[in-house]
Amino acid sequence: MESADGNHVIRFRGIIQADHRLYFDGANDIRNRSDQRAGDLDADGFHEASDSWYLRRLRPVMEGTLFGKYDFRFRPEFAGGTATVVDAYLDARFSPAFKVRAGKFKSFVGLERLQSASDIKFIERSYVTNTVLPNRDLGIAVHGDIGG
Repeated sequence: MESADGNHVIRFRGIIQADHRLYFDGANDIRNRSDQRAGDLDADGFHEASDSWYLRRLRPVMEGTLFGKYDFRFRPEFAGGTATVVDAYLDARFSPAFKVRAGKFKSFVGLERLQSASDIKFIERSYVTNTVLPNRDLGIAVHGDIGG
């Protein structure tokens, strides 16, 4: 939704990603394989794995602009049986070269982390991104576009 002058905008979006785990007959027989399979190992060497759906991401997004200068985003996460806040920040655009962001947001390090979950090629990010690079943090950041 947008005001007639374009100074006030609100958008509702979302992302849903799910995994389906399907096991065919004999797929759970691991007598001659490793024990790294889904389910519990029984006395006969079979796992008690069952077909299932797993909700990876369920993120409604509310974002927008107020007074043509202040951007905001609120993105909770409902997957995995818990509710958490992924992003919640306010971005003040004083000029193209001087912007201030406050709240919980992605740090400006790592291209793969800065890409949205809906834009990555695989459902998981790389090991380096998940273990070395920072994820989201609470704070204040000053940023901008210098030199066009």
